[in-house]
Amino acid sequence: MSRKDIDTEALNVAAAQARGAIGDLVDALEASRGTIQSLGNAWTGRGSRAAVEAYLGFVKEQLPAYRDALTEYVTYLEGFAAPSYEAVERANTSKADQV
Repeated sequence: MSRKDIDTEALNVAAAQARGAIGDLVDALEASRGTIQSLGNAWTGRGSRAAVEAYLGFVKEQLPAYRDALTEYVTYLEGFAAPSYEAVERANTSKADQV
């Protein structure tokens, strides 16, 4: 019979790391906003406007959706997956002890 150990602490650590990475991503994109906007001082024309607008549009319209989806997954890991695995492990251990 194969045995699989589920490390619920590893789930919690992964969730914390993911939460940190999401924050780092948002911070980096926000920090780069000023750099992108300053391109207008050195780069002009239709291409410049299109690039700046595309970037700003992504940060305004798409980034919140990505951030929210990733955050929901982290919340799932922290609030459901890890506790559920722990409950299953306790139940299985209890049943095994009864045999």
